[in-house]
Amino acid sequence: MLSADPTNPKRYSLAQGTSDATAIVSGAAALVRSKYPDLTAGQVANRLIKSASFLGQKGLTAPDDKYGYGVVRPNKAVTMDIPKGPKEGPLGKLPSDTATKAGGAEGSGSEESGASDEGSSSGSNLPVVIGGGVVAVLIVIGVIFAVARGRRS
Repeated sequence: MLSADPTNPKRYSLAQGTSDATAIVSGAAALVRSKYPDLTAGQVANRLIKSASFLGQKGLTAPDDKYGYGVVRPNKAVTMDIPKGPKEGPLGKLPSDTATKAGGAEGSGSEESGASDEGSSSGSNLPVVIGGGVVAVLIVIGVIFAVARGRRS
């Protein structure tokens, strides 16, 4: 992530971590939530993901292994015409930890027998965690792009 650095003669340096990205994603999500207070957390994530862009990068499709869903664009997330989508968001309901650990055909059989009900309380947060991570990556890329674009101007 490109960040301000008063000790660097160029005034910017590369940093790693999620602290800056978390703040930017939270701000973008807050903007969406303030404009659309009736959306669920998953639907807010949907707006952030659907409005993200790879900004001219050719050949990338979302989700990309390196760039996720692209650069978060808070203004587009608030102004684009985007359907609400499902309440749980664009990632849908992910399998519970119990079903994932069982693996293969046994995992699907244990879901039918009710084993997934045991892990549903811990597994129900998984889409939120994954969605938050994806959005954080989008924000990091957005900040890098914005700073780089600002330096060109």
